Amino acid sequence: NRIFVNLRVRPRNTREKNSDLMVNYDLQDPKVLNLTSGKTYGFDAVYYDSVTQKNIFNNSIKPVLKNVLSGFQSAILAYGQTGSGKTHTMRGKDHDPELQGVIPRVAHYLYDESINGPVEVKIAYVQLYLGKPRDLLNPDSGVTPEFRIDQEKDELQFHNVTFAEAKTYDHFMKLADGADKHKVVRATAMNPESSRGHSA
Repeated sequence: NRIFVNLRVRPRNTREKNSDLMVNYDLQDPKVLNLTSGKTYGFDAVYYDSVTQKNIFNNSIKPVLKNVLSGFQSAILAYGQTGSGKTHTMRGKDHDPELQGVIPRVAHYLYDESINGPVEVKIAYVQLYLGKPRDLLNPDSGVTPEFRIDQEKDELQFHNVTFAEAKTYDHFMKLADGADKHKVVRATAMNPESSRGHSA
């Protein structure tokens, strides 16, 4: 019933190797980011660049999934500037078990949990671009997706959005890959394929 805010520090890239460190690696507090300037910022969790994808999933994502399977509406968001590592965290490398990101790990978890009872998995994929939502599973529908908050049910509802049932992990990832191809991307100085909107 509250928002948890976690921070992930990514390794410096080639362009940044010769710049001064901003993070004080001598003070790696699990809940406080210490900067070399002396400033500190508190979070629910701080993950330094040595932390694995699996560790982040087990500590920050799995508890959310358990709530979802208990019937609670939940969300996991990655926020940051271009090149900060959002795609690596959320998607990673699908075919590398060590580098898989949140999305493929969530899919694996949901289908693994189905052995304890039937689990119905549906996927929708919407990109907010220039303030307008686009249905990436059905980009040519001609209908604009809408999001509304139902005050009586206290829940977020989606209208004019395509929901596709995914029977297996491979089917889930195929749908996600197909939707990814419809995202609006542009090259930037930090990222040659930067998404130009927010995807959900």
